[in-house]
This record gives sequence, structure tokens and C-alpha cells, in this order.
Amino acid sequence: MQHPIELCRNNLHPAHDKTKTGQCRSCSLATDKAYKAKQRAALELVRALEAQGVHVDLDTMALGTDPGATPEAVAQSIVNRFGEGIE
Repeated sequence: MQHPIELCRNNLHPAHDKTKTGQCRSCSLATDKAYKAKQRAALELVRALEAQGVHVDLDTMALGTDPGATPEAVAQSIVNRFGEGIE
């Protein structure tokens, strides 16, 4: 008699190889890869704007000429605010 294979919480992969959070390693790697891609894209956008003298206000996300935060912090804020649902 065969036992049914338990799948990860996303129902995509066998659940035998889980991380501490309960997510399978395959899903975790995919999530990390997508997050890092969003981070790179946001940082490229921020640096391209800054190269043209345009800076993003970290609190309001408004464009201006005063550099108020590091590009990395602005990129993180962009991903946090607008990254959900972007593939």
C-alpha cells in the first residue's frame, strides 16, 4: 500500500525537506530569488534617478533634488511598498 506524499504548504513540492519556517527548500529558494530580483531592480531604478540628479524621499516616496537617504534604503522602501505581486 502506497502512502500519499505530503506536499509543502504551497502544494508544489514534497515536504520532506523543510526550513525552520516550515517552507520547503525549493519554495524558499524561489521566494528568495524573486525578492533579490526585486531588490536589484529597485536599486537600479534609484541609481538611475540619482545619476540624473533626482532623489527619492524615503518617507513620502516623492521625487526631489535633496538626497535624504542611501540608495539601498530607498530601494528597500520601494520593494516593501510596491513589490507585492510583482513577479
